[in-house]
This record gives sequence, C-alpha cells and structure tokens, in this order.
Amino acid sequence: MFLTLDDCRISCPSYENPCGSGEPLMVNDRPKLCSPDSRCPSTHFCHIGAVDAPNYCCPKDGDPCGLPLAEGSGGLFISRYYFDKETRQCYEFIYRGQKGNANNFLTKEDCEIFCPARRACDKPLEVGKGKERLERWYFDGGVQLCKKFIYRGIKGNANNFISRAACQEECKGAL
Repeated sequence: MFLTLDDCRISCPSYENPCGSGEPLMVNDRPKLCSPDSRCPSTHFCHIGAVDAPNYCCPKDGDPCGLPLAEGSGGLFISRYYFDKETRQCYEFIYRGQKGNANNFLTKEDCEIFCPARRACDKPLEVGKGKERLERWYFDGGVQLCKKFIYRGIKGNANNFISRAACQEECKGAL
C-alpha cells in the first residue's frame, strides 16, 4: 500500500508494451532497456519505436528474415525496412510504432546485412580488384554450371569458391 499516487508510480512504473508477441524481457520487475551499447540476449530483439520512446527487449518469434511484413499498431509513421522472403530483397515500409515483429530494420543496409538478399550461387561473377591471379570457381546461373575464373584477390562477392567441388556442393540445389 502506498501513501501517495507518486509513491506508487515511483515503486511500480508503468510502461506500454510495444512487443508484437509476448512481454518484454523483465529484469528486477522492470522491462529491460536496450541500445547499441546494451544489447538483448539472443532470444530477444531490441524493439526501437519512436525517437523519444524507450527501447525494450522483445521476444523473437522466429528468424526475422522469414517473418512477414508487420506494420504494427499505433499512430506513428516511421520509415523502416523489412525483408521479403519471396523476392529476397529489402523494402521500405511505414512502421506504426508498436507491436509488429523483428523483421523491422532501421536502415536498408541493416536489413541487407542481417538478411542476405541472395545465396552466393545467385550472385553475378565478380573478379574483384587487386593484382593477384587466383584460380577460383563461380556458379553461372545462366547455364547452371560451375565455371573457372581468375580472382584478383580483393573485394568480389560470395560466388567465389576455392574448388569446383566446393562450388557444386554449395550450389547443388540450383543445379
């Protein structure tokens, strides 16, 4: 029992649950706050809503890249990015500020880093930069074969295999 309403609010602060599924992670009977410096455990993601709203650790409900677009609820209009698993691309959407799910990224770059747009086998040939002349293999989707190429040692992309066998193993679903 509290003597005043202020005593009650200090002892039992209220919060609005922004999580799309479940309750925020609780630490000492309070929702765990998160930031780039204070990350959530692997079972949770950092829900980032409005600029001035606190960020809470919300439970993950699957692989974020496999989750559907969820605009959430609320009265806000926040520009965010989500990964479309059918097209394997990141697209902009308007997040409403609460609920939603973990398929919600602050930037397109964050989305593309977390959810690779294409498998290595789907990427185009990139010989890279540099002065090296390294024999490598890449998957040519047009003819559905692993082909030899000369890699220049720097940059390039993931469609770059040490051996034909490694290329065929990685890209066997595409063959």
